[in-house]
Amino acid sequence: MGAPLEATGQVSVAPLLGRSVRTLPRVGSKGAERLANLGIVTVRDLLFHWPRTWHDFTTLTPVSALRAETTVCVQGRLSELVVTPRLGRRKARVSATLTDTHGDSVAVVWFNQTYLARVLPVGEPLLLRGPVLSDWSTRQLTLTNPVRALRPELVPIYPETAGLTSRFLAALIQPLLAQLTLPDPIGTTQPESGSLRAAIQTVHRPASLTDALKARRRLELDELVALQVAIQERRRERTGRHAPAIVPAVPLLQRTVQALPFQLTDGQRRAIWQIAQILNQASVTETLLQGDVGTGKTVVAALAALSVLEAGWAVRWMVPTQLLAQQLAERVRSLLAPTSFSVALITGGTKDELPQHGPGLAIGTQALLTAPSSVPVGLVIVDEQHRFGVAQREALAQGKEAAGPHILTMTATPIPRSLALTIFGDGAVVTLTERPTHQQPTTTTLVDSWQDQRCQAALTAALAAGQQVFVVVPRIEQAAGGSLFAQTLAERAQAYRQQFPAAQVAVCHGQLDSVEQEERLRAFAGGDVDVLVATTIIEVGVDVPNATTMIIEDAEQFGLAQLHQLRGRIGRGAVAGQCFLIPSPAALPEARERLKAVAETADGFALAELDLATRGPGHLTGTAQSGLPELKLARLSDAALVAQARELAGALLVHPPRGLAAWRALYQRAEEEVPE
Repeated sequence: MGAPLEATGQVSVAPLLGRSVRTLPRVGSKGAERLANLGIVTVRDLLFHWPRTWHDFTTLTPVSALRAETTVCVQGRLSELVVTPRLGRRKARVSATLTDTHGDSVAVVWFNQTYLARVLPVGEPLLLRGPVLSDWSTRQLTLTNPVRALRPELVPIYPETAGLTSRFLAALIQPLLAQLTLPDPIGTTQPESGSLRAAIQTVHRPASLTDALKARRRLELDELVALQVAIQERRRERTGRHAPAIVPAVPLLQRTVQALPFQLTDGQRRAIWQIAQILNQASVTETLLQGDVGTGKTVVAALAALSVLEAGWAVRWMVPTQLLAQQLAERVRSLLAPTSFSVALITGGTKDELPQHGPGLAIGTQALLTAPSSVPVGLVIVDEQHRFGVAQREALAQGKEAAGPHILTMTATPIPRSLALTIFGDGAVVTLTERPTHQQPTTTTLVDSWQDQRCQAALTAALAAGQQVFVVVPRIEQAAGGSLFAQTLAERAQAYRQQFPAAQVAVCHGQLDSVEQEERLRAFAGGDVDVLVATTIIEVGVDVPNATTMIIEDAEQFGLAQLHQLRGRIGRGAVAGQCFLIPSPAALPEARERLKAVAETADGFALAELDLATRGPGHLTGTAQSGLPELKLARLSDAALVAQARELAGALLVHPPRGLAAWRALYQRAEEEVPE
C-alpha cells in the first residue's frame, strides 16, 4: 500500500497521471491486480475509467406505485433480514422487507452477496435503487439486487470486476480530482466547450444529471478529436509510401474461378475485382475485407492474392492460431491447386521451406515474422486483424526492399458503414453480404436457463447424434453477485459432466498457455471432445464442422456483434446450428431486448448498427490494436459530433497548439502493442 496522495497544490500531468495505482491508498498488490483486470494500471487509467451511468437517488417512487420490469429508487427501512446459503446450483441469497414512510412494503433480494447481512442498516432509513421483477415462485414484486445510498445524490456506477465495486472505485477517484491539471488544446481553442479538467471532475462527481451529461458530451468530443487526429495523420503518412502497382491477372483469375468446385456469389466476384483495382496503385494501400460469418472471405482473399503472385511478388497471410493456420493452408492449397504457386505453412511447430527464387504464398502465425525469404513481399493479409498488435502487422509489412507491401485485413465482425468510413475512409472497405448457398442456417433462441426443455432437448439430440457443443461463458473465475452462474468455468464444466456423464467435456480459456490451448482446440476439432466450455477464446481460430449447438451463458455480458461472431462457430457443416442465449436473472429489461434482437435476426450488419447505437464502437475494429485511440464514450452514429471532431482535428494538425502531443498521449492505451 503506497503513501497517500495528499493535495498540496496542483500537480503536473506526468507525475500524477503516470503513477502506478499501486501507490494509491487502499490499493496494494492485490488491489492493483484487480484493477489491472479492468485495464487500470496508472492514475490516468483510473481517471479515464468513466462511469457507465449514474444511479439517481434523488427521484423517489412510493412502494405503492411499483411496477414489474421497471428500475426505481425507493426509501424506507429494512426488516425481516434472512440469509439463505447456497445449495447445489441454487444461489445464496439475502432477503429482506423494505417499508416506506406510507407503511407499504416490498420484498428485497440480493443474490450471492451474503456479506450484506453484516452491513445492511436494519431499522434505519436508507435508499435502494434497482430493477423490480415479478417473482414467479412467490407471485409478488421483488426489488432485485438493488444498490444502496444513505442520502439523495447521483452516484457514479463504473464497470466493475470481481472484488472491485463502484463504491471502491469512486473512493479511489474522488481524492485525485482536485489534484488534476491537463493539457487542453480543445478548451484553449474552443473555450465555449468548457475545460477538460472540469468535464472530468463533473463526470465523476456531478451535481445534477444535466451537468453529468454535458460533461460527458465534452469528453466524447475529445475522444473523437483524438481519433480523427490519428486517422488524418496516418492517411497523410501513407499517401507518400511507395508500393508495387499490381496489374490484375485476369486470364489466371478466370481459369482458377472456372476450376472451383462451387460457384462464386456475385458479391465475391465484385469484392475480388474491387481489391484488384485497389492493389493496382503505386502507393501503399490498406484495405479492410469484411464479411458476415460464412460469406466466403477466404476465397476472395486467396483469389486476390493471385494477381500479386503472378506479378512476381510474395504474399504473407497471418492468422491468430496454429490450428487455424493449418486449416487455412489446407483450404488455400485446394483453391490454388490449378495454379503453379506454392502455399507454405509457417507456425511455431511447422515451417515449410519458402521459395527463394520465385513468388509463393506463406500462411502462418507470428512465426512468419522471422521466416527468411529473398523474395520481396507485395501483399500482407492479416486474418481477424483485431487479434494482432500494430507492431506485429508493421513488422510483417516491412521488408528490406524500398517499396512497402499492400495490406489486406480481414474481419468477420461486421462493421457499420459509419464506423468503417470514419476509421478506414472511402474506398478502403470491401464488404461481403451474400451468403453462399451451401452454408447452413443457425437458429437462435432466448431461454432463461440451460435446463430449459428446448435447450436440454437440443443438447441431448446433438450429443446422441455424435455432434459437438460449444458452451461460452464470459469469465473464468466466479462471477460477481447477480450473475446467472456464480461459478467458475471449471464448475460450469463439471455441471455439464454431471448432466451428460457419457460426454467428454473439456475447458479452454486465455489463462492456459498457448500450447495447452492449441491441444484442447485440436482435440475438439478432432472429435475427441464432445462439449467445450470456453471463454471467447473460441471466437476465432477453430473451425469445427461437426459443432452444431452453442450455449452462451450470461449472454448480456457480450456485445451484439460478438454474440453474432460466436454463433458463427456452429452450422459450418452439413447440419444447421442451434444457439441458445441465457441472460442472468439480474439482466435489465433493455439488455433482454438486445438479446431478443440477436435471436430475431441473422443479419450481422443490422446487429452491428444496433450495437454501435446502443453501446458505442468498443473494439469492433480493433482500434486498440491498430494504433488508434479507443472510444469509450463517443458514438460514431453521432453525425454532428463526428463532423465537429473532424473539423477540429484538421485545424489542430494545421496549426498544432502547445500541449497537443501531451493531450494525445492521454488517449493512447499503454497495452495497444499487445495482442489479445
